[in-house]
Amino acid sequence: MSKIRKLFLTIYTWFAVQYAKNGMLGGYVHDTSMSQFVSPADCMLTVGAWVDTVNPTTALTYMKKRTAGAATNQCIIPIALPQNSVALKGSYLKSIDIWWENITADLTTLTALISKATMPADTVAFGAPTAIVFTYDALNDTNAKRIAQEQRKMTLTLTTPFWLDEDDFVYVDLTIVAAATSQFNFFGARANFTKRL
Repeated sequence: MSKIRKLFLTIYTWFAVQYAKNGMLGGYVHDTSMSQFVSPADCMLTVGAWVDTVNPTTALTYMKKRTAGAATNQCIIPIALPQNSVALKGSYLKSIDIWWENITADLTTLTALISKATMPADTVAFGAPTAIVFTYDALNDTNAKRIAQEQRKMTLTLTTPFWLDEDDFVYVDLTIVAAATSQFNFFGARANFTKRL
């Protein structure tokens, strides 16, 4: 190996070590294809009777089944990913997938809201959450598509993805307005993100 190449590698290695050691942009992991499943058991479900159920027709398909009945329900999905106080490190949230099934009768409406709140310090009160702008995928981009009787996957793609700070709290709020005979089965969700550590 030439002296010039050895010198170059020595300098390059020194800078790489300093860069990682000082908590800059890099680290040991930069994976742009990370996903994390959110179980129905981790979500908050309101109004009506929600029952833990195994799908009788598809083995190992677990769900929260809501008994049919006219009501406005909420399904609150927490997005719990690794967070970091250092800028541009931790989790860079890009999209969220949600699986559900509507049977027996069409829903009246189904809408999603992604919110980000800041966890308060000590006795400081919670501030108002910020609504995160997103787009629905093409199969769910109108209410008419979302309320139809069908088993489906819906993807919410953030218009401006962001890094999760150490005191961020992110959640999806599905508002489900059910008709008298609508039965709603919730299978869970998945957060898609870049992980940098």
